[in-house]
Amino acid sequence: MYEFRNENIKNKKSIIESIVKGCMICQRTGLGYVKINIIAVQSKLKNELWEIDLVGPIPTSRAGYKYLLTVVDHYTKYADVRPLRSKDSYEVTEAITRTIQKMEIPKMILSDNGTEFKNEKLRKFCQENKIELRNGAPYTPTTTGGIERFNRTFMEKLRKVTGFGCTNWIDGIIPALQGYLNFFHRGIGCTPNECWNETKKNKVKVYVRKYRKTFSTKSKIIENRFVVGDRVLYHDPLGRSNKLEADYNYSGVILHSFFGSAYVRLEDGRIIGSSFKNLKKIL
Repeated sequence: MYEFRNENIKNKKSIIESIVKGCMICQRTGLGYVKINIIAVQSKLKNELWEIDLVGPIPTSRAGYKYLLTVVDHYTKYADVRPLRSKDSYEVTEAITRTIQKMEIPKMILSDNGTEFKNEKLRKFCQENKIELRNGAPYTPTTTGGIERFNRTFMEKLRKVTGFGCTNWIDGIIPALQGYLNFFHRGIGCTPNECWNETKKNKVKVYVRKYRKTFSTKSKIIENRFVVGDRVLYHDPLGRSNKLEADYNYSGVILHSFFGSAYVRLEDGRIIGSSFKNLKKIL
C-alpha cells in the first residue's frame, strides 16, 4: 500500500474500486438493492397472461364455500371469480378449468407461491393444455400486483352488495363481479367488458400505449436485470441465523429470469425462486 500511495497514478480510485469489487468477502456483505425499481409486466393481447390468486378463508357460506379463486386477464383487465370449499389442488384445478371454458385457454398463468398453485396436478394440467405456469418471486407480492389490486376492489364491492356479510355472500359474487366489469378502468380507458369484447379496440390500444408511457416515466420501469448464466449471490429474506453471518450466504447461477424474479441453481444443487432484490451479480 505504501508503494501504491507513492506511485504517480491518476486513476487510483478506479484501481481501488476494482480491487474491492474483486474481493468476495466484500461482495458478500451489504445488500445489493435496498430499493428495487418496478419491473415491467406487459401483455399485448387478451389471454396472453392471466394472474390468479386465492382469497380467504372467508366466513363459511351455507353451501360450505370459504375461498375464492380470482382470475384477471392482464391486458383487458377482464376477470372471473369462482367459489371454493377448500384449497385442494383438485378443486383449484377444476375451478381454473371452468374459467377456461368461459375465457378460453391463456398462454401463461402467473400466481404466487402458495401450495394450491405449486403442485403436480396443476402443473400437469397446464402442460397438457400448453399453458406456461409461472410463480412470482417468494416474499414479493408486488410481482402479482394486478390480481392483488383486483382482489381489494372486488372484496370491497362484495362487502357492499352483501350488506357487509348480512346475506349469503355467494349470492353477491355475480353482482359484485358485474359491477367491476362494467366500471371504467383507467388502465385501459374503458370498462373491462368493453376491452374484452373489443367494442373499443382502437381506443384501447392508443390509451394503453399512452398510459404505459406515463407509468414507465413515473415509476422508472426497467427490464430484466439478470440474464441466463449470470453468477450471483443470494440473500435469504428470512434473515441471518446470527449477527456475524454474511448478508449473502449462497452463490449460484441464473437459470431463468422474468417479471423481477429469477430461478437460481445454488452451489449446493438446490433450485430456488428469488426476487431480484435478494440477488447480487458476482463481479
